[in-house]
Amino acid sequence: MSQDQHLQALLDKIHTEGVDKANAEAKRIVATAETQAKATVTEAEKQASELAAKAERDSQAFARRATETVRQAARDVVLSVEKAILKQLETLLLTEITHSLDKPDKLASLTEAAVGAYLAGGQKDLTVCLSEKAADVANALRQTFAKEAQAGVTLVLDPDTDAGFRIQLDRGRVEHDFTATAITEAIAQHLRPRLAALLQNKEEDA
Repeated sequence: MSQDQHLQALLDKIHTEGVDKANAEAKRIVATAETQAKATVTEAEKQASELAAKAERDSQAFARRATETVRQAARDVVLSVEKAILKQLETLLLTEITHSLDKPDKLASLTEAAVGAYLAGGQKDLTVCLSEKAADVANALRQTFAKEAQAGVTLVLDPDTDAGFRIQLDRGRVEHDFTATAITEAIAQHLRPRLAALLQNKEEDA
């Protein structure tokens, strides 16, 4: 083999080895890139899944908070409406009951009935307190109860008594209030739970 041929063979070998090495390096680089790309995609998918799950949890938590806020607001509105309605009812009741008890014949009739019930039950030493505005009724009742004087029925005019009357027993140690204010409060106490139940049912239906 001539020197030129020997040189050409050496060049061909170097070229072949260089190409093979370059191809191998290229394959390694591509494989590494593919592995990294897969890892990156996997991590991205994992993060995306975690973000989606967190977003779903946050969305559900927000929905629950929003729902509870709305429900609380609804309850507050119902309570406000209940108080307003009850206040109007109490005002109306007080007005109507006061108007009724301010009628002399009505006041006299109710007072007689109450005193009669106490006396029939064996109670003695009754003091009937009437409003100072009911002086005429008190005078008429004194005559009516004159025959009951032995039972200790006493009528007095009291500046602290409004429409209606109060009965004191056992020398004032016990008092039963039949004034417009007391009657209104008693009726209101009965109405409060019924009104609340009615409004709560309306809220549930809504």
